[in-house]
Amino acid sequence: MVAADLALQSASVDGVSYMPYDVTDETWVQGMFTELESRWDKLDILVNAAGIEIEKTIEETSLEEWNRVFAVNVTGMFLTCKYALPLLRKSNSASVINFGSYDGYIADPGLAAYCASKGAVPALTKAMACDHDPEGIRVNAVCPGYVDTPMLQSFFGSSGDIDSLKQAVRDVHPIRNYGQPQDVANLVNWLASDEARYASGQLWIIDGGLSALAKKDALSRHAVGRFGKPQEIARLALWLASDDAEFASGQCYTLDGGLTAASPLNPQLFQQNLISFLFSRAVAEIKLSVDNRTVQTRRV
Repeated sequence: MVAADLALQSASVDGVSYMPYDVTDETWVQGMFTELESRWDKLDILVNAAGIEIEKTIEETSLEEWNRVFAVNVTGMFLTCKYALPLLRKSNSASVINFGSYDGYIADPGLAAYCASKGAVPALTKAMACDHDPEGIRVNAVCPGYVDTPMLQSFFGSSGDIDSLKQAVRDVHPIRNYGQPQDVANLVNWLASDEARYASGQLWIIDGGLSALAKKDALSRHAVGRFGKPQEIARLALWLASDDAEFASGQCYTLDGGLTAASPLNPQLFQQNLISFLFSRAVAEIKLSVDNRTVQTRRV
């Protein structure tokens, strides 16, 4: 087994070789697979797990930030798969596992670039399955929800009432908890094994039931902030009945004010918890020092 990462790991695990690897650098990618080919004659399993996120709307995101997210989350996956294919073809039963996210098909607020990049992963995964399944290369995507990783801890932050925010996130999940890395690893292990030999081209969602959650607090869940009106449905029905829709057939059209596009973790769902959390964080981040009748404040 080879673990490739931008930061070379110092820990030693039996049977695991560590190699420094930058998924955004094509020369580096080519070099790594040249090195792998010199050591082994085939590649049985490829897991593309590199990923970063930026917590911003598109208005707040710079072009440089946007390109960086896509370079790691999408282009890096493309380059790694591209140069891995010659070795994967030599395997009797190869498996490629791409890491997407449940944010690839529903969205959390303030993660525009991340959601867009993860939306590309299902399309790339299905395209690869169509192209390479006939060569004996299965391709699947694992789409985790909230998992206790450094990325999630970064979302929680390091000050304020962190415990209240964590509990609010747990409570939104039907399973009443967010996942652990081992939960995702178990799914990856199955997809990599011959037990999953008929599984390919699919998105494997592992999110504690979050995306299946019934739409409680329905009004706040609508992105447009209101319920629909009968005439809005009627306008869609009239269009579908008209010759203007002559190329529209066999489809399900969703008209729901953005309800199904938004994650159940929309901040409005646990607004009071967030208000309490943000208030306590603000208090923690304000340093008051009284010296000679002077009050100094510091924003962190």
